[in-house]
Amino acid sequence: MSGNQAICSESTAFPYLSNGINTSLLCIGTRHKAGWKDNELSVSFPFNSFFKITEGVMNTINIMDSNAKKEIIEKKLHENAIDNFHIKYNFNYYNISIK
Repeated sequence: MSGNQAICSESTAFPYLSNGINTSLLCIGTRHKAGWKDNELSVSFPFNSFFKITEGVMNTINIMDSNAKKEIIEKKLHENAIDNFHIKYNFNYYNISIK
């Protein structure tokens, strides 16, 4: 992660060649041209990791997110015709009682 050639090298070539995940702080060139915000960065990975990573992210929704965030997620899932995921409200790791 060097902050230069962010999209071309760090976010495309490196993950492709290494078959691994990479992050980039995004170089000034792409920040200027694409309008990235100061608090944004790039996380990239090869396509063969896509389904495993997506599954992992989806599996954290019910256990990690608040009801407010779950409402946003559920709306976006519906807008994208993804209806095979059940959102559990009033359920996350910090309000599960241990018996």
